[in-house]
Amino acid sequence: MSQIRFYLDEDAGKKSLANGLRNAGIDVMTTAEADRLGSSDDSQLIWATEQRRVNTVRLRCIGFKDPP
Repeated sequence: MSQIRFYLDEDAGKKSLANGLRNAGIDVMTTAEADRLGSSDDSQLIWATEQRRVNTVRLRCIGFKDPP
């Protein structure tokens, strides 16, 4: 079975979140790493789909909080 690959957009792209997921062995890429900061939501979704990544946004709304 293949691993799910995530793409964290600007709203969800906190370095600590990406690093934490990577430390857990999860394949993660951020908008900054993809050099796509400032791209529209539609453009981000298209790019993530082309890269076969799950586009993840606004993780705070499901329980994740910004670190203090």
